[in-house]
Amino acid sequence: MFLARFLMLMIAILLSYMILSKPLLLEDTDFSRIVLDRNKKLIRLTISADQKYRLYTSLDNIAPQFIEAVLLYEDKYFYQHIGVNPIALYKAFIQTYLGGNRKVGGSTITMQVARLKFKIKSSNVLGKIWQIVKAIQLELHYSKRDILEAYLNLVPYGGNIEGVGAASYIYLGRQAQDLNLFESLSLAVIPQNPVKRAPNSKVLEVSNNKTLLARKFLFERWQELHPQDKVYNKLFDLPAKFNSIQDLPFIAPQFTLRMLATNNHHNITTTIDKEIQSLIARQLEVYVNASTIYGIKNAAALLIDFTTMEVLASVGSANFSDVNIQGQIDGTRTRRSPGSTLKPFVYALAFDQGLIHPLTLLKDTPYNYGNYLPENFDGDFIGPISARDALIKSRNVPVLYLASKLFNPTFYEFLKQSGVARLLPVDKYGLSLALGGVEVTMEELVKLYAMLANMGRYQELKKVIEVQPNNLEISSLLSPEASYMTLDILKNVARPGLNANMLGSAATNLAVYWKTGTSSAFRDSWAVGIFGKYVLAVWVGDFQGKVKGQFIGVKTAAPLFFNIIDSLTSINLIEDLISYKVPSLKITKVLACADTGDIDNNLCPIKTDTWFIPGKSPIKPSGIYRKQERQLASGNNSYQISKFWSSDLNQVSINKNPLPSTISVYGVNSNSYQKPEITSPLKNVVYSLKVSKFITFSAITDANAATLFWFVDNQFIAKTMPTELFLWQATIGKKIIRVIDNNGYSHTRVIIVEN
Repeated sequence: MFLARFLMLMIAILLSYMILSKPLLLEDTDFSRIVLDRNKKLIRLTISADQKYRLYTSLDNIAPQFIEAVLLYEDKYFYQHIGVNPIALYKAFIQTYLGGNRKVGGSTITMQVARLKFKIKSSNVLGKIWQIVKAIQLELHYSKRDILEAYLNLVPYGGNIEGVGAASYIYLGRQAQDLNLFESLSLAVIPQNPVKRAPNSKVLEVSNNKTLLARKFLFERWQELHPQDKVYNKLFDLPAKFNSIQDLPFIAPQFTLRMLATNNHHNITTTIDKEIQSLIARQLEVYVNASTIYGIKNAAALLIDFTTMEVLASVGSANFSDVNIQGQIDGTRTRRSPGSTLKPFVYALAFDQGLIHPLTLLKDTPYNYGNYLPENFDGDFIGPISARDALIKSRNVPVLYLASKLFNPTFYEFLKQSGVARLLPVDKYGLSLALGGVEVTMEELVKLYAMLANMGRYQELKKVIEVQPNNLEISSLLSPEASYMTLDILKNVARPGLNANMLGSAATNLAVYWKTGTSSAFRDSWAVGIFGKYVLAVWVGDFQGKVKGQFIGVKTAAPLFFNIIDSLTSINLIEDLISYKVPSLKITKVLACADTGDIDNNLCPIKTDTWFIPGKSPIKPSGIYRKQERQLASGNNSYQISKFWSSDLNQVSINKNPLPSTISVYGVNSNSYQKPEITSPLKNVVYSLKVSKFITFSAITDANAATLFWFVDNQFIAKTMPTELFLWQATIGKKIIRVIDNNGYSHTRVIIVEN
């Protein structure tokens, strides 16, 4: 009597536990994370916290014929029983304990879930009873769909592989929803004996035979329900070809690591194109391996589609696994000096602010900015040069002059608006910003060039494909006209190679709008540009910055840059999208003097056309070509057109081909006359007698000026030639410096001298 009551109490407690206590199914299970490319191709599969390849996959994302095959093989009465199949258990008991054969479990799918989920040792009677209890408990609290989904995510597939999601990717290289009949039946038979049937089993031959026989048996049962599939009978006599864990892709490692760190989803679909990513990574590997004799050991590259701002390829280093080159560092996000790659944006701002048009004459001459005396890469000066040629030839002095004239925004303000992060206070840079004095990431640089391609519209990069795409925030930082005029110049930068005049892609002659950059001490070299719908940036250098004097943009980065472009254009039809923008622009072509940039004034002998923004581009004449009046012996007057270069340009020409000599002019036209400009002492500079007791006086003048007269506080100090320098012994106080040329034009500057 007591025993009966005790049993009834135990049963009541057990039933209460089963009914009132809801066990966790998959909520506390740790899963792998997966990163896919834009075409749903696998590029990265992580391992779970408990060291399993276990990828959560919903029933909706599993091929229906695979689910049917599993139910047919494992538990064909799954939808009829309550977690336990008494008939199957009875047969298993008889066969195991009375028949003398191998052990048979008789477990349903629900019982297998209970064993897997709760780590039950079901090989003994007590374990089996507890497995039954937990299976019934699961059935009381979860739907058949939930239980089946849990099974397909927990079932072992050999080694540390669990669940059909991970098994499908690892063994067959595809998603579970894409499994065909042959693949479905091949995978369905593995969990019943994963030690012997798993493709990565140590006993591979036995594994293959066991798998083949089991699959053949399952296919015979399948045909009973699907007789139309008998046509595949011969196919199932063939062995299945499986991959292994070692074959898992590890594409874009730095990029995927960042996506995993910044995204909480288990399944991440990125904008990366696996094929393009692999192609560019291979190009970097080949280039670096072939260039080690030249000191090149590392490189990085980034490719985006500027029409969508999607990152298509991100190669952080030449070899992720090479610790000797710090290969795990992501070169696309490392801050480095960009060298001259920022110069195009100074010109674009100058176009927008009405300072220049492409043929505006600029000066490549020595000029002092405070204590900063800029030099060109070649250590020389050209003299007069058009804005177009100054950008193509990447001259330093002209771009610094333009940068000094920018306002609202200044170049510093423009970079800040363009998303360049970690900028120091503006007084830390000075004009060196235009020459790459600020550190940027490759991603920031690509966004800047994408802004040019998008006609001045700045947008952030997109790296993940969302189900509901977010509207990208757009800021217009440059006009479409200024953006196009800048690109129209950049397409004329010659690519490196045997033919110095070669432009664009060698494969298709596609226009490439590009620029190189070299950082100080030659630590980094860059090439960045636009072709088709793409923006590509390439960096070659050393992450530690120890290699000096070897990296020059046009020599080390440009060849790799064009190798990548040629490889892409050779396999894809790519069209130039920039030239299509012209009809929509408020831009026109006007006649201008070929060597001074003056808009047609009937004085220049050689004219050409140039882009012009109506109401914005400058019209002011340079005054270099002037009409000179002469009196003939007959007493009649005649006119002659002559060139008049300013004194600084004439000075540069001494060691070059001399500029045309000038002759006296009868009467001076103040509209074209180069009024004197004091170049030293400098504007807004405080001079200290502790540094030097002498201050240099110099000025730029018109070619027609023969003499300069210098005054300090209205006291005459000296008379000099236009190109002559002299030293003035400074005295303390606020000083008014004035220079007057022999034609009566003057310039005044105020300085402060301290003790």
